[in-house]
Amino acid sequence: MEDDDQWFRFETLRKRAIRVAILPELAVELSQKAQAQGVSIETLVNTLLIEHVRESTLSH
Repeated sequence: MEDDDQWFRFETLRKRAIRVAILPELAVELSQKAQAQGVSIETLVNTLLIEHVRESTLSH
């Protein structure tokens, strides 16, 4: 994934991060994928969530 300095910039109503619990088995998989891509697990999860939200918004 190419970083164009715009990819991770998005407006939110709340200007602070929130914590979300992730199942341990899923956390292991996400951690492995993040490490393979050379990014943090937080970056990977945020990217996946952004993509999912955008896809679901476009399909409705």
